[in-house]
Amino acid sequence: MNITRAVGLLQERLSPWRFGALCLALVGLVYVGAAWTPSHYSVALRWLGHPNASPVLGRARPVRSDEYTVLTPYFQIAVRNHFGPRNETSPYKETLKSFWALPLADAGLIFKPQMWGFWILPPAHAYSLYFFSLAAAFLVGYALLLRQLGVEASFAIAGSLLLFFSHYVQAWWTSNAAAFAFAPWPVIAFLTPMNWLLRWLALFWSAAVWLIGLMYPPFIVAGASALGILALAFRPDAFRLSRLFSAVSALLAASAVAWLYFHDIFEIMRNTVYPGQRHADGGGVPGSMLLAHLLPYLTTLRFSPLLPGANECEIAVVGSFLPLGFLVFTEYASLLAFARANRFAVGAFGIGLLTMLGWMTLPIPAEIGRFLLWDQVPAGRMLWGFGLLLTLGLVVLISQVRWQVTSRRCAIFAVLIVATWLLSKALLLENTRHAVDRINFDWVVLGPFALAVLLVQRRPHAFDRRIVLLAAFVATSIATFGLFNPVQSAKPIFDPAPTAVVEEARRRAAADPQGFVVGAILNGVGVPAINHVLLMPQLDFFRPFFPELAVDRFNQIFNRYAHIVVGDVPAPIVPRPDVVIVPIHKFK
Repeated sequence: MNITRAVGLLQERLSPWRFGALCLALVGLVYVGAAWTPSHYSVALRWLGHPNASPVLGRARPVRSDEYTVLTPYFQIAVRNHFGPRNETSPYKETLKSFWALPLADAGLIFKPQMWGFWILPPAHAYSLYFFSLAAAFLVGYALLLRQLGVEASFAIAGSLLLFFSHYVQAWWTSNAAAFAFAPWPVIAFLTPMNWLLRWLALFWSAAVWLIGLMYPPFIVAGASALGILALAFRPDAFRLSRLFSAVSALLAASAVAWLYFHDIFEIMRNTVYPGQRHADGGGVPGSMLLAHLLPYLTTLRFSPLLPGANECEIAVVGSFLPLGFLVFTEYASLLAFARANRFAVGAFGIGLLTMLGWMTLPIPAEIGRFLLWDQVPAGRMLWGFGLLLTLGLVVLISQVRWQVTSRRCAIFAVLIVATWLLSKALLLENTRHAVDRINFDWVVLGPFALAVLLVQRRPHAFDRRIVLLAAFVATSIATFGLFNPVQSAKPIFDPAPTAVVEEARRRAAADPQGFVVGAILNGVGVPAINHVLLMPQLDFFRPFFPELAVDRFNQIFNRYAHIVVGDVPAPIVPRPDVVIVPIHKFK
C-alpha cells in the first residue's frame, strides 16, 4: 500500500477534526523532539563567532532583529537567571517582567501556558515547545472560531491554515506570536454553548492569557476589533444581555489581573518619551499594499520589498489568494441570495472592513480614533485587524455560497496572475530582468491551481470544488510565505559551543573595574555588556555617566524603550525612537 493510499484511507476513517489533530500531534512530536524553532538567531550566532552557524532549513533573516537581538536573548537570560525576577547578568540589573512574556517564577506563570515546558523540559526543547504550542493555539483557535461562526470543519481548517501562512503572520511571528495565537480564544469562550460559570472562567482565563502573553496594544486592539465585528456580524444571537454582562465582567476581571501583574511597569512606561507618549493618527498605508490583499505578491519580489522605505516585515499584509478566488469563482446569484437573507451579517462585515480601511488610508485625527482605542494602533498595524477580518469573513461567506469553476473563470484567474506579475514587476523594478532572473512567488499558485482544476473536472462529484481550490491556495501560501522563517535548532541557542569572541569578552569583563564590556548580544550568553536592549528605561544607571546633561535633555534621551548602542560619538544621540547611541569613551 503506498503512502497516498494510506493517507486516503486514514482520512476516510477519521473526521476532518481528528485527522487534523493527528497531523498536528505528529508534527509536534517531531518538531519538539528535535528542539526546532522558527528563530532567526543564526544571525546572532555568527556575530558571536560561530562561522558555520546556520538553520536546519531555510535561512535566518537580519530584518528579524527584534527577535534574535531582543526576545531570544531575554529567554536565554531568564533561563540563566533560574527564572528569577531580575537580570543578574547585565550591568543594569533590570527587571525581567515586560510586555513580552518570559518564563519567570512569579504569580503570572498561571497565565503563561506556553512557558510551562521550561519547568519540565531542557531549555532547548522547552523553547521549541513554546513556539509549537503557540502555533497549535493559533491553528486550533481560528479553526474553532470559524466553526462557531457556522463554518464546516474542512473550511474552518483551510481558513486557519491560510491565515497562519499569510505574509503578515509569518513575517511578524517570532516576536509577536502570542498576540496572534491567543486572540480567538476569548471569542470562542463567548460563543460556545456552556454553563455560565464555565463560560465566565474560560473567558476570564483566555483573555488574561492573551493580555499577559504580549502586552502590545496595536495588535491587541486591532485583533479585538476584527474579532468583535466578526462575532457581531455572524453570531448576533450570542449578544444576549445576560451573556454580555457575563462577558464584560470576565474581561474586566482579566484586565484587572493584567494591570495587577504589570502595574509597576505601566507607570514607568506611561511616562516614557517612547512609546508612552505615542498616539497614532489614521492614514499612510499605500494603496498598493491594500491591493496586495487581493494580489498577495504585488509589492514584493519573493520577500524583498518593491516599495521604497519598506523592509521585509513592514511590507507584509495578511495576503493569500483567498480574496481573488472569492471574486473570480463565486456564483454571484448565490452570493446575492445569501446577502438578501443575511442583510445584517453582510452589512456589519462590510461596514467593519470600510471603517478599518478608512483608518488605514484617511488622515483621521487620533482624537477621533480614541473612541475605539484606535489611537493606539498605527495605520500599518491595522493591517492585522483588516486582514484578519477579511480572511475569516470570506471563509464564512465561501462556506455559504456556491462556486463555479468554469474554463472561462479559470482563464480569468490565470491571466490576472500573469498580468499582475508582468505589470507590477515592470513598474516597480528598475531592472525588470530581475523579475525573470529570480524565481518569483507570483507563479507558484499556477501549479497547485492547475492540479486542483484538473481534479475538479475529472471527478466533479467526488470533491467540493471550493475545498479543492482552497487547498491549492493553502499549498501556495505554505510554499511561499511559509518559507519566511527558518527551522533553527534551539540547542546552540541555550547550549552554544564556546568561541574565541565570547571567551575574550568574558576575560575583558572579569578584568574591567566596572565589571562589564562593550559588545552586542553578549548579555544573552552570560557576559555583562553595555550594549543591550532595555525594555524599560534605566535612568539611575546612566545618570552618573552623564552628569553634564540637563535634566530635560537627559530625560529626552534615556527615558525610553531603547537599543543601547556604543559608538564613537561625543555625546548621546537618538537616531531612531528606539535606539540610543552612547559615547564609547564613557564606558572604557
